Amino acid sequence: MYSISTKAATLLALASIAAANTWTLYCGDSCSGGTEIATGSNFTGAGCTNLASEYKYCYLSADELWYYGVVYQEADCLVSSDGPRSLIEPGGCTDAGAFGSYRIVVDL
Repeated sequence: MYSISTKAATLLALASIAAANTWTLYCGDSCSGGTEIATGSNFTGAGCTNLASEYKYCYLSADELWYYGVVYQEADCLVSSDGPRSLIEPGGCTDAGAFGSYRIVVDL
């Protein structure tokens, strides 16, 4: 049997995880100070989205390790020999490229 204090501590821990469960994708001319492209939370990623502009670098800020960014050279998230994709882990940045679309993946 759990005590009331144990239940309260468990609920507080779950609430703090939910509050800190966010991601933000930035793109720009470097791996810092880019434009905020998109943000999300609560275990929700983002489907294929056209960036509307071409960016040289993209980086992902995320509170949790289960978010990954994928950026593509093509505007429609297609991968080809001429248009590869780059995976971005939380806190990571792409190598220099010409990125036209992205998606955010939740890997639980």
